[in-house]
Amino acid sequence: MMFDLREASGNRLHWSCSDRFSRTYELRDGERLFAVLSHHGSVRRRAVSDILTLVRQRRAIRPHAIARTLVGEWKFSWRGFAQPRIEVTETATGNEIASARLSLFGWRDRADIVVETRRYRWIPAGPLGIEHTIQNGSDNVLLRVIRTQPGAQMRSVGEPRLLVELEPAFRNHPRLSLLALLALYLEGT
Repeated sequence: MMFDLREASGNRLHWSCSDRFSRTYELRDGERLFAVLSHHGSVRRRAVSDILTLVRQRRAIRPHAIARTLVGEWKFSWRGFAQPRIEVTETATGNEIASARLSLFGWRDRADIVVETRRYRWIPAGPLGIEHTIQNGSDNVLLRVIRTQPGAQMRSVGEPRLLVELEPAFRNHPRLSLLALLALYLEGT
């Protein structure tokens, strides 16, 4: 059973891999499940002939992920190379509702995010790059994403890779779930 992410406002949530082979991640607060993100189009588990076919069709270089919460389901897709952006579409309608413009060649350290007509920023919160925040146009922090072990690769299934803190003041933000999953996608799951 999935719970509304707004119920977790003020708590520390854990982002961990639930299935390493399918590259599926879950956002949990103990036993409660708030969100799932599954990667698709990855070239890691494919035969060389399949990869060459996908490259010819230009699908291998554009992997995507499906993010699901209680309030919606979205598809995150990479677009571009030198000045890439992440396009977010609602899976039910196919309409683009958000985008994140990344730094040169897709460096995920900073991004300008537009959700509908509102602007946000994904920026590092400290000098070591282990914590990032999403801030609104007034520089208010909506959420924080903190690496549990900087530079470490994904460990065992179920072990938290990231911690997520949702600011209580923004509990009723209309796109909180989308912004949280986009932040986790930007963090490089």
